[in-house]
Amino acid sequence: MAQLFSLQRSKSAHVTLGYFTLGKPLAALFQIAAIIVITIGAHRFWRQQMNMSRGKVWAGGWEIYVIMVTMLLVCSEHTVRCRRGTD
Repeated sequence: MAQLFSLQRSKSAHVTLGYFTLGKPLAALFQIAAIIVITIGAHRFWRQQMNMSRGKVWAGGWEIYVIMVTMLLVCSEHTVRCRRGTD
């Protein structure tokens, strides 16, 4: 993402909100979000394996709800921006 935003640098770019300026912080934010999702998934995998060794299956849990709510917030924000025409 940072590389793509660096390619769009122009002479008349916005100093504080341009693609080139926000590329690295946005890329770092996405990397942090990916690490959090992977950590939650690893925790869920570990818990599922422990329950399967006991002969049980863990169908729900807070991990699913956290990822679901996060994705809903991201999608709803994107939908609102698209309807306003600011995307």
